[in-house]
Amino acid sequence: MKEEKNMAMEETAKPGMTRRQFMKGMALGAASLSLAAILPGCGSSNSGTTAAASAADTTAAAATTAAAETTAAAAAPTGGIYIDGGDVNMDGQSYTLEFVQPVKLVAKIDGKEITDGTWRSTNKHLVSVTPDGTIQMRDGVGGYDVDVTWTFEDTEYKVTFHTGQTAGPEAIQIDSPMTRGAFMIRLAKYFGWPHYNAVMDDGTDIDDDGNIMTTERVRNYYDVTGDSDYVKPIESALDMGVLKAESPDDCFWPMSAMTREDAAVIIYNAFHMTPLEQDYISGFEDAGNINADCKDALNTLVGRNFMRGRTNSTLNPTDGITDTEARIIIESIDSRVVCPVWAMPVSHRKFVRCRPEWFTSTKDAVVHWRCRAFNLSHEQMKGMSVQDRGVGVILDPEWGDWYDYIPGYSTDPMFGLNNNKDFPYDNVYFCVEVECYATKDGLEDSPSTTFLWRIDRPAWHDFAEDKLHDGGDNFPMVYRFFDNFQAAAYYIEGSESGILYDGLMPTSTNRTLYDRVKEIATKPFVFVLGHNHPDHKGALAPFFNAGGDVYLADRVGPMDTEWSIEVYNKEYTSANPVIDETITGTYTGENVHIMKEGDVIDLGNCKFECFRLPGHCDDLMIIYDRENGLMFASDIYAVNRYWVADQFSARGMKQDLVLSLQQQLMDLYTKDGATVKELYTGHNRVGVGGDYLMMWEQCLQKLVNYGPDAVSDDRRGDGAIVVKDGNTYETMNWTAFSQSGAMVRNEYTGTADGKTFYRIEVDNRGGETPLVESNLYFDYKTNAALSNISFKDAVLVGHEFKYKTGFDEAEELLPDGRLKYVLENKFVPFEYEYDVTITSGQKTVTFTPVAMSDRITAMTVNGNPASSRCPITVDTGSAAVIEVTGPDGATKLSYTLNFVTA
Repeated sequence: MKEEKNMAMEETAKPGMTRRQFMKGMALGAASLSLAAILPGCGSSNSGTTAAASAADTTAAAATTAAAETTAAAAAPTGGIYIDGGDVNMDGQSYTLEFVQPVKLVAKIDGKEITDGTWRSTNKHLVSVTPDGTIQMRDGVGGYDVDVTWTFEDTEYKVTFHTGQTAGPEAIQIDSPMTRGAFMIRLAKYFGWPHYNAVMDDGTDIDDDGNIMTTERVRNYYDVTGDSDYVKPIESALDMGVLKAESPDDCFWPMSAMTREDAAVIIYNAFHMTPLEQDYISGFEDAGNINADCKDALNTLVGRNFMRGRTNSTLNPTDGITDTEARIIIESIDSRVVCPVWAMPVSHRKFVRCRPEWFTSTKDAVVHWRCRAFNLSHEQMKGMSVQDRGVGVILDPEWGDWYDYIPGYSTDPMFGLNNNKDFPYDNVYFCVEVECYATKDGLEDSPSTTFLWRIDRPAWHDFAEDKLHDGGDNFPMVYRFFDNFQAAAYYIEGSESGILYDGLMPTSTNRTLYDRVKEIATKPFVFVLGHNHPDHKGALAPFFNAGGDVYLADRVGPMDTEWSIEVYNKEYTSANPVIDETITGTYTGENVHIMKEGDVIDLGNCKFECFRLPGHCDDLMIIYDRENGLMFASDIYAVNRYWVADQFSARGMKQDLVLSLQQQLMDLYTKDGATVKELYTGHNRVGVGGDYLMMWEQCLQKLVNYGPDAVSDDRRGDGAIVVKDGNTYETMNWTAFSQSGAMVRNEYTGTADGKTFYRIEVDNRGGETPLVESNLYFDYKTNAALSNISFKDAVLVGHEFKYKTGFDEAEELLPDGRLKYVLENKFVPFEYEYDVTITSGQKTVTFTPVAMSDRITAMTVNGNPASSRCPITVDTGSAAVIEVTGPDGATKLSYTLNFVTA
């Protein structure tokens, strides 16, 4: 009988589909028809329920139970709610529902199924409905009516389910097969695979030989779409190589039952298992039903006692696997074998730089890795070391030494062509292959996994560029440029003039970024230095030498310093350091313009204001088009481009003082209702929005609030630390600030079980290792300082903010006698009395005090209770006194505001 059913299915299958593919497709239809089998009249009006039940049995669809409360419609109208595969309209009907398994509903208008629209349940706790119309009774509580509705534009249909307890004269099959989508959710949750859309992966696919592919590999299935929970797990598994698709037209059948043999294949692939030579499954009665493609996987899982038959004599390979069965298999493997090593970025990608992260789901496992290089673009590169913080690759086809890597502690390797001088003048590349496995005492070593990346650096003069915006009546034209170091610069052109913001790395050739911008620019333009770091000032000297106007930060910019332009020989490498020409000079004269915060550059149809935020670099300047919401910030707002950098530093200031300046800048950015809509930084591949600034501030806030409890591991050094906000694998809005201090990995022995375990912890012992608290000016345990005060109807008379306070150079003077490291007209957290300018006759002032720590225990204004970040109104007849009590409940600081008439 079973052979006849299989033959019938093969005859019905669509051309070009295999029997296994057709079986997967049938499961969804059978599951939906199963309700029709026991709901008289609501399935197919021209086919008996026996046939429906037979189809459900054939594909191991879940049995369901219900009884009709109302008479089914004699003739189905053209629009309503139907069971998928049925033709009887359920709109307006009521049915009694027992504890049933999932049933797929569809909506139709004029006889046509509509996949748009919204499904709703009036009580999801009792009867849930998914966005695709799959209903399921979630609780055995009886006696409630639950409406399931579908709405689309002005159309709404409804079916009512009455939850019941009394079943018919037959047992309900409670254990139902997992859908293929649900199975992938469980598997991806165990492995922790990130989804590729959550990370800034700007790579390109390569083949097994390291050659760049002209067509990207397939990363999605035709039927895996929308926001369903299974979409990202399936696509992640596809990207990781666990699943395979030849074409984006391939289907995965996510709502079909996951068969036991298909589950075995996917688990086998995910755990990188090696097939067993001995045959362990041919003795099962139904071994003949196993698909040939599944035999190795089933034999390995069963032979190693990770998976069991449904009985001691049957495997039931084409039955659907239950959630309990899948969980036990995964947990059985996990309890005996270390999970294999995975990496982000995924294998077979091309990057300019790549800092991979190894991860394994086995807690406290140690990863062991080694690498080799091949496919070198230049013979003279052989034997060179490509690394960062001492960990990388020797450019040699022989395998290198093994490294130990402790997730959450160890330095990630860097396979990147960072130092231009070490490599030839033109395009250079190599491929790095990495082999990994992981170990843990008491468990079997993980299988080995391999990864392949191509590191490909353009020639020094081959600037990558893209046009971010066309110009408009009141909007600038914007171009972005990348160099081979992957720093970013921007050309912004208004109706009358333009700005070249930042200058990338020095090209060391006869063609500079300045030369390239001249080919694009249609208006005269100036150069604004975002900050004076080597990867951002490359075009500054050529631009100035050509007679261009350059804008540098007041007090700390490179004015009056020497510059040089070195033109390297085209055969230049570290082994052949030939410089053809050197030109030198000094940044002086009328072409040097000093910029202060608040200065404006008018481009005609748009204006850019200048703002200062030191920390990463003292002279860092931000430019902001308030009317259009465009901001360019160089490196201060960091980078979320994971493979290039996972953190940045603002350690030129105490971090709580950086927080204060940022909060004050946010008041300026949002003044008069303005909003930062697009933020472009010195390394980001895409623009981010105003939420990025909020997250950036929150990152500092964590450190200010919690000190050492806020830090985590820095991928750029064993035991190095960062404070981080935002999940790297879930959002683009993340950042990490590197901090002074360290973590250590200590070994402990359990007092009760005597077992050894390891703990990564912050080093709070002091001595040679700086304490995390050393990054802060105020003690986080007692911090009662204000970090900002914003005024609605008055103006604070600010002080000079000595932003190097806490460092030896805080009082350093310029030759003209001014303090060097100062920002003017600011609120200063460690100065406690201020004048506030009001208008003549003004009786009240409204202001918002901001406590530096979120953990303060009290705040008062003139003795009355107040709260941080909440506006308060005071009389101007006398001074206002703000008193803050720190987290310890004892430390107090007071700030006095004296009101003066303008």
